[in-house]
Amino acid sequence: MQRISNLEDGLRVPSEIVVAKHSPGEGPLPADPADFAEEIHQRVDLFEIWQELLKSKDEKIKQRAVEKLTEMRYKGASALEEERPQIVIDIDSAVARRAAQGATE
Repeated sequence: MQRISNLEDGLRVPSEIVVAKHSPGEGPLPADPADFAEEIHQRVDLFEIWQELLKSKDEKIKQRAVEKLTEMRYKGASALEEERPQIVIDIDSAVARRAAQGATE
C-alpha cells in the first residue's frame, strides 16, 4: 500500500494516507447494467451499502441516495444509463421563412 500526505503548499507526497491498490479485473465487465450490479452484489451486500448511504450524517450524500433510489423506482433501468444531452437547433423565423421561400422558387 502507498501512503500519501498533505503538505502545507497543498501538494501530496507518499507517506501518511493509505491508498489501497486494486488487482486487475477477472474478465470483461458485463455489458448489461443489471448484470454488473448483480456481480457486485455477489461480492458486497448492496442493500447494506444503500442503508449506510441513507443513514449518512452528510445531508448531501443522504439526499443523493434518496434521489437515485426514487429515480430508479420510477424510471426503471433507464435511470441507470447516462442521459444524453438533447441538442436543439433554434433557427430564427426570418431565416426559416427565407429558406422555405427559396425551396419553393
